Amino acid sequence: MNSKSFLPGLLLSVLLMVSCDDNPRNYKEVVVEKTRSDSGKKGNWAVSEGEYTKTGTIVIQDFSANLFLSHSGHTEIIRVSVGEEFKEDTAFFPQVRQGRNQVIITGHPNLPKEQPSWYIELPERFELRVDGFGYSVDGQGLVGVLLIKNQKGNILLDSCEGAFEILTQEGSIQADDIVFQGRSKFTTNLGDISIQLAADVEYDVAINSGSGNVNFSTQGFKILGSVKTIAKNGLNAIKSDWASDSSGTFISSGLEIEYEFKQFIFGGIQPEITLGSGSGKVLFSKSVTEF
Repeated sequence: MNSKSFLPGLLLSVLLMVSCDDNPRNYKEVVVEKTRSDSGKKGNWAVSEGEYTKTGTIVIQDFSANLFLSHSGHTEIIRVSVGEEFKEDTAFFPQVRQGRNQVIITGHPNLPKEQPSWYIELPERFELRVDGFGYSVDGQGLVGVLLIKNQKGNILLDSCEGAFEILTQEGSIQADDIVFQGRSKFTTNLGDISIQLAADVEYDVAINSGSGNVNFSTQGFKILGSVKTIAKNGLNAIKSDWASDSSGTFISSGLEIEYEFKQFIFGGIQPEITLGSGSGKVLFSKSVTEF
């Protein structure tokens, strides 16, 4: 990932606060602060009028923009900005509202055909849900539960920590220097997946592509359980820097296609990392390697 994507010169300097109502409004920039409520309960989001609602989920949905997500450097702030080139047209500004248990960020219903860029700075230790339909998502330094679903478009993650559920129907997924802190899943129907570790893995992880290649690199970190690789039989499509502990073939139910599998056991069967491709190659390596 190119860190230049987050150049501060692209951001607007106007600062506005989220209004605590259910009516969406357009903002050039939004700040939501996390604080205690008057009752002393922790973990509530405070908005501009000082009203409080229990929420820990940030939802980004129905957007027509390329997303650049980064850590705000704070534990209590969300900041949303649009690219400088769109600052004069409110149609490109995100709509933000406070929903029940959620901060919701959406696009304008009549957005022009041009593709703006949204730069969203997020706190750490949050739950993020992104539901898009045709634009790229680029996340850097995020910490939390990340649920990102995209109909079309690539998804890039760099130096992120948490539990992940990443899905794109048509696009590639690249996750560099990743730390798993919970069970995770990465899926694409049409595209490649590349994962590079930044810590030992002690959770179940499923990584699957329907027609693209899957590349999983440990970068010298430990697998505390096992790894199972699956690819279409007869293509010599599975490659690894380790010798497998077991291997075989099976027929997929319904499709009547024969697949081969290889299993690599490091500390036991569980937790299990599954690397699979319907018609592409699978590479399980110690360092970043091209097919």
